[in-house]
Amino acid sequence: MNLNKFFNSRSFFIGTSLILAILLFVYVNYDQLANTNNFSDSKTTSLVANESKTIEAGLQITADSDKYFITGYPKNVKLTLDGPGALITTTVNTQNFRVFADLKGLNPGKHVVKLQAEGLNKEISYKINPATISVNIQKRKTTTFPIQVKFNERRLAQGYKSGTPVLDNNTISASGAEGDVNAISEVVAQVNVSSNQIKSTISQEVLLEALDVNGKTLNVVMTPSTVGVTIPVESTKTTKKLPLNFVSSGTGVSGKTYKFSSDTKQVTVTGTESTLSKLSKIDVVVPINKINDSVTKTISIDLDKNNLISSNPESVKVKIDASGGTAASKTESSETTTDQTSTSSETSSESSESATSSSSTSSDSSSSSSESTNALN
Repeated sequence: MNLNKFFNSRSFFIGTSLILAILLFVYVNYDQLANTNNFSDSKTTSLVANESKTIEAGLQITADSDKYFITGYPKNVKLTLDGPGALITTTVNTQNFRVFADLKGLNPGKHVVKLQAEGLNKEISYKINPATISVNIQKRKTTTFPIQVKFNERRLAQGYKSGTPVLDNNTISASGAEGDVNAISEVVAQVNVSSNQIKSTISQEVLLEALDVNGKTLNVVMTPSTVGVTIPVESTKTTKKLPLNFVSSGTGVSGKTYKFSSDTKQVTVTGTESTLSKLSKIDVVVPINKINDSVTKTISIDLDKNNLISSNPESVKVKIDASGGTAASKTESSETTTDQTSTSSETSSESSESATSSSSTSSDSSSSSSESTNALN
């Protein structure tokens, strides 16, 4: 073979150029290729590296819940997972597993049971804390109870009372350990309000409690666990029209005769039913201290004395007529001579009392105005 001819051939130059181009490319991109390999190795390492993570997991109980009532176990436990990082992350995010205690086959009584987990990838190892739990297995009983509503009526404003509570459900079903269900004395809906002076209807969703004879809450399951309660609140206030009875007070002038009159014959008072039932008239106390001549005074109706809530009008104008002597002496009382017309709600005894009062006054009582007379000796 003629080497000179080969080295001078076109094929030789093409091949040599290709090799040089490849070598030049490798030389220029060496650092980038090395970094790419390192990243790939790092990524592969992160996928296969082990990781440990502790999470809180709900505890499930495997038992015949229709027949038995189980107590004593925690609601949650600690679960420590060990395995490939990617699997640990996926497991924690999906929670596609369960931690449980298998009580099947156990008789009523107290038992110590080992906890287990299932649904975990085979490449993941786990540890449960606590590893075992103590449980109390008891026969289940279910009974229906009426609901009792309790409410502190001292929260009501004066002059208001509460009516009969209205419930969404009047009875509930209580289920639990036979001993606890047998110990239930009452199921209570305790209505609590934060404010005093309540004047309007109360509506609440109330959590139910099963109590024994000592008021202790029992560990039973109630269906429903809450009940809607509506307590009507209404006013006990009522109104009544009452005639006025003028009564003198203070020191008058000796020998003077005092007559009281007013254009207002009666007032409308507001109070509780029990208070108003005891009243047949309203005393208006008229001071006559050192009064020599006729004078008109505005006197307020004494609400506190009669335990009233309000009066309409709140005050009355009383004309005081003084006639007779000069020296001062102590006034005893005055008797009402006003035409005290009874309302339809007043009793016949009230009319009798008004008539008696009129007969004991001076001869001036026949006048059309409301008057009261008191002679001072």
